[in-house]
Amino acid sequence: MEFFDTTILTMMLISLLASAFSVAFGFGGVFVLIGGMTLVLPMEAILPLQAAGMMASMVARMLLLRSHIEWGYVKTFFIGSIFGTILGAMLYTSLPTSIVALALAIVMFLAAWAPKVSFKLKIPHAEVLVGSVHAFLSTAFSFGGFMQAAIFRKSFNRMQVTATIAACSCAMTLVKIPSYAAFGFDYKPYIGVILACWIMALPGTWIGRHFLNRMPEVLFQYGFKTMLTVVGLRLIWIAVSPII
Repeated sequence: MEFFDTTILTMMLISLLASAFSVAFGFGGVFVLIGGMTLVLPMEAILPLQAAGMMASMVARMLLLRSHIEWGYVKTFFIGSIFGTILGAMLYTSLPTSIVALALAIVMFLAAWAPKVSFKLKIPHAEVLVGSVHAFLSTAFSFGGFMQAAIFRKSFNRMQVTATIAACSCAMTLVKIPSYAAFGFDYKPYIGVILACWIMALPGTWIGRHFLNRMPEVLFQYGFKTMLTVVGLRLIWIAVSPII
């Protein structure tokens, strides 16, 4: 894969937007990245490359917002995430492409249209359970709402939420990448894609912090839901087209 072919250039633009959305709104960047990846990459590569591609963006957010990170939450979340990540990677790499596409479509529709749910787990060290469940769902299906729903119940401000989610995701990704590789995914053919995502992470983070967070919430929600719905419909087509 040549560095400046269409795939690489497309991924640079998508990564820029994904990083900007993540830091501006605290969520959304993963779905932007996944949606864009479905246009240029095979289905079996989407989640392993999403994990690797977002790593630089998460590190950039951590560095820019490091004073807002709640490290106590991050440490206990990471302990729980280890088992869930390994189990999720094992499931993802064993699923047929059509099932992966259908599962991702469902996640897109849930992210766009499901009502926001928040809850509080009244058990000791609840972050360990949150980490385990979230890591499994995120690694197998890219469903990350479990952590966000739990973390928004904390008395964190917007910057603390964004920074802590980035730190938790970054810690989890340190387990995700070797887990996907251990269960058979080969990263070597996609080094150019990963580097493209990393190159655009810092400028995307800067844009999100200084410009996108000024976007009216109503406009963001409308565009975000429209994008996720279109991507979800396309994923359904990918899932069913081989049997039509």
